[in-house]
Amino acid sequence: MSAARGALARMLGHDDADATVDQKTVDERRPFVAAPSEWGWAAGWLFSMALTGLEFYPAYLFLLVMLVHKWHADRYDFLVMATLMFGGFRFLDPEQIPGMKIYDIALLACFAAIFLLRMNKVTKRVIWLIIAYIVVVWMFAMMSDEVMSVQIRRMRYTWLVIYCLFPLLVFANHPFDIMEMFRKMMIYCIVIYVLYFVDGVILSGFFFIPLGSFGDWYGGGHSTLAHPWIDLFAFNVPRISATPIIFTCIIIYPVAKLFSLQRWQWVAFWVANLVSRTMAILAGFIVTYLCFRGLGKKVVIVAIVGLLALPGIYYVDKATGEWLRVATTIDQFIAIKDGNVPEEEMAEFMSGRMAQVIPKMDLLYSMNRQWIGFGFIHPQYSKSRKYFIKNELYVDESQSEEVATAVEIAQVQTILDTGYLGLILQTIFFILFYLAIRKEEYANYYLSVLVMVSIGGIGGMCGLNQPNGLLPVGLALGVVLLANRDRHKK
Repeated sequence: MSAARGALARMLGHDDADATVDQKTVDERRPFVAAPSEWGWAAGWLFSMALTGLEFYPAYLFLLVMLVHKWHADRYDFLVMATLMFGGFRFLDPEQIPGMKIYDIALLACFAAIFLLRMNKVTKRVIWLIIAYIVVVWMFAMMSDEVMSVQIRRMRYTWLVIYCLFPLLVFANHPFDIMEMFRKMMIYCIVIYVLYFVDGVILSGFFFIPLGSFGDWYGGGHSTLAHPWIDLFAFNVPRISATPIIFTCIIIYPVAKLFSLQRWQWVAFWVANLVSRTMAILAGFIVTYLCFRGLGKKVVIVAIVGLLALPGIYYVDKATGEWLRVATTIDQFIAIKDGNVPEEEMAEFMSGRMAQVIPKMDLLYSMNRQWIGFGFIHPQYSKSRKYFIKNELYVDESQSEEVATAVEIAQVQTILDTGYLGLILQTIFFILFYLAIRKEEYANYYLSVLVMVSIGGIGGMCGLNQPNGLLPVGLALGVVLLANRDRHKK
């Protein structure tokens, strides 16, 4: 049996050593353990980020002190902390610093790393692919008549896959243990799940995830330290954005293959997803976990069980005021199936996202730019009237005039920016990144994050054109390159 697995691994591009490691990790997951001080550092970091989101700006000093300390004491902690800070992930606002966004620091550091790092042939291959991808994106921007100074404001988001160089930069001339890296990631991610429980169930508000509201809670705006949005023990559970949960996709592979979680940690995960009430993200986690756990057949079983249970879930959700948002979605599908759905009702499909999509795609086709897109036009800074639309599908008429961009489905946003051709090329490039590392140990780690971010893009809170999606994907790619760095030296 082991010989057969080894032959199959070679056919897929993996050597016998990789097959042995993979088989061992499937059968013998080690218990996940962490010291109390490690939990404390993770909670302290996330709370300090939350303080900046609550507009207590001296907390930036706390972040700086912790980063400097961890740079000298623990590079694993430093890398996770920095990634969280660069993305913000609803704890911190990346645009709080005037004139720049925090992930611009990551971009500058990674472009500098191209010239500073000594790279092996696999890393060089990946970097050349990334450079080619950036050039292709730039070419699409040049085909737009929007000025480049406006397009660069959004276009640079798509370059963040180059974040794969940041782990190599952090651990330059330092030893690296991927198992320790995974363990540190899991500490921070589990703390994030616990914060969902605290904010959603205990505080009934937005304190530890202060930017997690959708603008319709407590009359709009967001929670601040001076006026925190909390209602202690009211048990009126608000819906908190799933953006922080998206960051935790970096631990799907370790949990599926390498570490076993305790029961309370699984409970924290499920509570976090129930509080976020974002089915696309939860479905993405389940499918990705089962596939990389080696339980592909169970995906089918879970799908069948889910379909059988759907009527019961539907009526329970109806009876409880559609809290889970399942009944609403099913009603929308039924209405579309019946045909002759008015455009206004169609706009409610996918929680109203189609109201964003329909008029913008209509404009794209009317301008005959469906294959190359509008370019990276900006919702605030684009001035050309040709890209303005009056969206009559919005309930709030004050929001009806807008620029034909900014939709909450990542794949559709890519089509608006670079057309169908751009979406096809984007998919090809991210597959090429995997093919470039497919013979490396833990290559499937990158693939697991890529799959999850791609599925999550349907929900609009991440994607391969947004920092929330590209930072975890870049981190995963960089960790794989880093784990194989010393092997190539030998």
